[in-house]
Amino acid sequence: MIIGFDLDGVIAVNRPFLNLPRWLAPLTLLLIRAIPGARAKLRQIKHKGHKIVIVTARPRWAWFSTWLWLRIFRIPHHALYIAWPWQKKLEILQKVGAKNYFDDKVKIVDFLRQNNFNAYLFEGWVKLG
Repeated sequence: MIIGFDLDGVIAVNRPFLNLPRWLAPLTLLLIRAIPGARAKLRQIKHKGHKIVIVTARPRWAWFSTWLWLRIFRIPHHALYIAWPWQKKLEILQKVGAKNYFDDKVKIVDFLRQNNFNAYLFEGWVKLG
C-alpha cells in the first residue's frame, strides 16, 4: 500500500523560518529537526512493505534542501512531492495511487475528505499505532 505523509508538523518540526530569503534556505537544514518518533515509525511502515510518499506544500524552490534534509536525517521514503498550492496534494496523491494520507492541518484533511480521499488528522506518532 502507498501511504502519504505531510512533512512539516508530521515528520519535521514546523518551520516558520522557511519564509526567509531563498539564499538562506540551506541554513534551515541546521534549524529543522525531525519530530521524535517519526523516523522509527516510518521505518516500521516501510518494513511492513508499504511505500511512503511525502507530499509537502513547501515552495518549489525548496525541493532540493528538503530532499537533502530527508537524506541527512535518514527519513525513510520512496518519493518526495511538492504540492504548490496545497490543493495539488489531492492530484498528486491520486496520481501516485496513495490510499491514505496524514496531515496536521484540518483544512487540508477536510479538503481531501470532501474529495473522497482517505485523509487523517495527524495527532502524533504514538497515536498512529
